[in-house]
Amino acid sequence: MRECDPCRQAGSWNAKLDTALKAELVVTAPPELTALLVAMVPALASGAPIRTKRWYRQRLIAALIASVLVSASVILLALGFHWFAQFVGADQIVATVTSWPGVLIEYLYYWLPASQYVVEAILSLREPLQWIVIALLLWRAFDRLRPIQDLTSQSA
Repeated sequence: MRECDPCRQAGSWNAKLDTALKAELVVTAPPELTALLVAMVPALASGAPIRTKRWYRQRLIAALIASVLVSASVILLALGFHWFAQFVGADQIVATVTSWPGVLIEYLYYWLPASQYVVEAILSLREPLQWIVIALLLWRAFDRLRPIQDLTSQSA
C-alpha cells in the first residue's frame, strides 16, 4: 500500500519520538529503596512465595463453591432436559422407537420363516463374543502394565 509524503514524514517523526521517549522514560528504583522494601517482608528475601493459611482456606472455599455450582448446574440442566422431554412427549417417542426392532423381527419371521434360525444363532453367539471382547480388553490392559524390556536383556 502506498503512503503519501506527509504520512511518511509523520511516521518517521513518530518513530524518532518513540525511541527518544523510550530511552528517557525507563526508571529504575534505587537499590536502597529496593533493599528497604525487601527487608520489610522477610519471606520475599528468601524468594519463596507467601502462602498463608488464609490463602489456602480461600482456595479451598473457592474450590468447594465451584464444585457446588457445577453440580447444581448439571442437576438443573438434567431436570430441564427431563421437563422438556415430558413437554414434547419424548417418552412416547422412545417407546415407539424401541418397539420397532420387535415389529421388524415379526415381519422378517412372517416373510422368511427360516430366518428365525439365523437370528437365534446370532443371539446365541452374542454372549460368547462379549466374553471374547472382555478377554481381549483385559489382555491389552495387562500387556500395557508389563514393563518394556530392551533387546539386550531379552537376549541375555
